[in-house]
Amino acid sequence: MILTGLVFVALAAGCDPGPAGPEPDAQADRSGRESRPLVLEGLSDSGNYRIHARPAASPVGLHQMHDWVVGIELAGAASEVPTGLLFDGGMPAHGHGFVTRPRVTQNLGGGEFLVEGVKFHMPGAWVLQITVLGPNGGDPVRLPLEVEPGSWTPSQITLLESLTLRSLPRTPASPSNRVADDPAAAELGHHLFFDPGLSRDGSVSCATCHVPERFFTDGLPTSRGLAGTTRNAPTVVASGHSAWQFWDGRRDSLWSQALAPLETAAEMGSTRVAVVRRVAGEPGLAALYERAFGEVPLRDVHPRDRFPEAAGPFGTRSEQDAWYRMSPADRKTVDVAFANVGKALAAYERLLVPAPSRFDRWVDGLRTAFPADPDAGLSKEEIRGLRLFLDIERTLCLRCHNGPLLTNHVFHDVGTAEGDGPLPDFGRFLGLQSVLIDPFNCLGPYSDAAPRDCTELRFLDKSHAEAESGKFKTPTLRGLPSTAPYLHDGRFATLEEVVEHYRNPPASPRPFEITPLEIDDGDAKALVAFLRTLDGGVAADAAWLRPPAMPAPVKASSGGRAPPLR
Repeated sequence: MILTGLVFVALAAGCDPGPAGPEPDAQADRSGRESRPLVLEGLSDSGNYRIHARPAASPVGLHQMHDWVVGIELAGAASEVPTGLLFDGGMPAHGHGFVTRPRVTQNLGGGEFLVEGVKFHMPGAWVLQITVLGPNGGDPVRLPLEVEPGSWTPSQITLLESLTLRSLPRTPASPSNRVADDPAAAELGHHLFFDPGLSRDGSVSCATCHVPERFFTDGLPTSRGLAGTTRNAPTVVASGHSAWQFWDGRRDSLWSQALAPLETAAEMGSTRVAVVRRVAGEPGLAALYERAFGEVPLRDVHPRDRFPEAAGPFGTRSEQDAWYRMSPADRKTVDVAFANVGKALAAYERLLVPAPSRFDRWVDGLRTAFPADPDAGLSKEEIRGLRLFLDIERTLCLRCHNGPLLTNHVFHDVGTAEGDGPLPDFGRFLGLQSVLIDPFNCLGPYSDAAPRDCTELRFLDKSHAEAESGKFKTPTLRGLPSTAPYLHDGRFATLEEVVEHYRNPPASPRPFEITPLEIDDGDAKALVAFLRTLDGGVAADAAWLRPPAMPAPVKASSGGRAPPLR
């Protein structure tokens, strides 16, 4: 190929160096590692000169004017001092060069020179041709460079970084749970999470529906405890970042959410008294409880007429009757301990956060100065899907799936209220009312928060409850490949089915919040490919992800710290 528009600049021997030019942007990423900028290198045709070229700053985006630094060194036994430099480039497949006329503007010293006015106006295979001029004429070197459509502008990179786990803050404080970040409570919660003894027949634990290997979901359309339920098990990973729990938001904290399955007949089917008796009656659990909360009630209380074997407001008729025959003071004693069980479970669940995925690692590399392969780590199809995901005109994905957890934690109607049953699932309409009457909410008597700290509940808009019918919480997209099937009732077995739902939403007599995606089959495939890059597992020590051995029943003083896991 003949490169046109060559620029000649004389490099007079012994000339004074110009002012120092910009340094390459080899910035440290947030992990403390220094990212290495791109350097293109090659020998001239004669072998007399070694030439290197690198962008003067990063990032370098498509259609952006930018600068390069070119260095020349004598190679081997060569002694010919260069007298000039030619810089140009082009695309062999298209037969054209730059649309600009780059020129050397500064001698940076040390054999390096600044070239300004470079612009890559098309993606594809480029060749930089740098020709060193010496006493015997021109001596060129050709440096190939792939300019991908994945070259990202600074504003795009900033947006992408906002979606990565590097932007995820620490799990927010939980004012209603004073032991939310207490290691002793977390250890107790770890044991409780995997303990089937909390269920009515000893066959079901929290881990039954929240399996660590499945990103703490269960792989079923709708979960099954002692019986079948009507909802899909959402992941508990990073759930401490959400103000509302469950698909319908019927609980306002992790600890109050953890209590509900214990008493739900189809899930663990136990009662409050039975749960507290389990903790008090198992010496290892009792010891852990005392480290976090102090003396466990019912440990040495035997009279069954005062504290029945099983009693609670949601059990069988006889269990409910036994509960209301208890004195108010005794019911409160049980409720406090029952609430502490939930708070310990929440302390454990707060340790479960997502680990970086391929998407996160790829974004981390974008600040490297024009990497040789700017899409390293993601395929071209995955990049295509990512661009669709970010396209606020074609897909609107970012409207609901934003931030480092790729969820806005808000409730939306996406046309899924109607299911196989005779009645629609009312979703947030009932969830909103339920959270207000929950005795374990942030404003309730078992909360550790001051009323002023319960901002979400205090300022909850209750004026339009009917408008919330059919709305469900936006799920995180983290761990997506591990959490099938999808949506609140697990109606879609694959991500392809989910995308098809958004391309062709169902007809409905009521309006909902879907704008049909106007994308073709190739786009849909690419979007799914990108979504699969979001699975990075759980960033927790392996010991937290498996059932623990029951600790020795050694009594410990209140407020002590749990020993490290072995």
